[in-house]
Amino acid sequence: MSDMVIPAFVVVGLFVLLICGAFAADRAACHAQWENAGMSEVRWKLVGGCMVKLPDGRWLPADRIREIDIPKEPK
Repeated sequence: MSDMVIPAFVVVGLFVLLICGAFAADRAACHAQWENAGMSEVRWKLVGGCMVKLPDGRWLPADRIREIDIPKEPK
């Protein structure tokens, strides 16, 4: 029985590291995508994903933003 415990912990540990790495990569991609787009505030949440704050103060999911959503000048 003890022969199975250590490999099981290793497998679970590697799985957890893989999942955490995927979340970290998604967060980094979110910030990198919007950094050069002139959007100053970007946040990433586990539930909700990449969110971008528009100049008028609204937060929108990054995959829903179109150029028409972004005002030319803040009010």
